[in-house]
Formats: sequence, C-alpha cells, structure tokens
Amino acid sequence: MKSGAVNGATAQFLSLMDRFHKWLEIRSMKEFIKDLMWKLKDAGLRPKIKYTARTGTVYICFKDERLGTLRVSDHKGRRRCYVHKWNLRRDLETYHMTKHKGRTRYTYPVKGIDSMIKKMKGFKT
Repeated sequence: MKSGAVNGATAQFLSLMDRFHKWLEIRSMKEFIKDLMWKLKDAGLRPKIKYTARTGTVYICFKDERLGTLRVSDHKGRRRCYVHKWNLRRDLETYHMTKHKGRTRYTYPVKGIDSMIKKMKGFKT
C-alpha cells in the first residue's frame, strides 16, 4: 500500500471523527439547554428560546422584559452585534461583569448557573 493512500485514509478517518465529535457536542449542548430551561422555569423566570444559531449558540428571552436576553454559547460573540444582558459561556472558568453601550453585561461560566439564576431573580423583583 502506498503511503499516500494511507495518509488519505487517515485524513478521511480524522475528518469523520471530527464530524462525530461535532455531532456529540451539538447533542450535549441540546441536553444542556434542556436542563437550563428547566432550571430557569423552576426559578419562575418564564424562559423561551428565541433563536438557535448555526454555531450552536442559543438565545433565550424572558416573559419579563426587564431581564433582557440570555446568550448561551461556547465562544465569544460578535463585537458589533446585540448586547445581551446575560451570557452563559461553556468555555469560561470565571464570572465577569462589563459595561457595553451603556448597559451592564453579566457573563457566567457553566459552574456559575445557580449564581446567575439568583442574580436574575433579583432583577425580576
């Protein structure tokens, strides 16, 4: 067997594995969003999925408009896009708060879900 054929087969195998891992990631993101929606509902926040992007990012709005929107992702958002009050990032380790376009943005890592929900409930009252 030629080494070129082996390299081609290896590349094809790696491509298939990459697609499989992306499928698993999307599946796990769906399960994560499902669990998150239940937590938000249990907290009385009345969430609704507004939009799901091709990147896997999910945008959630709330019945109470004072809460703004929640962006759930595993990457940074676009610099010039909408300002979401709440961001839940699967790729971060620490919480941070920033000001953008005169609005405060709260960005939480996944391990901070309970803290984020507690803060959100504070905005509701």
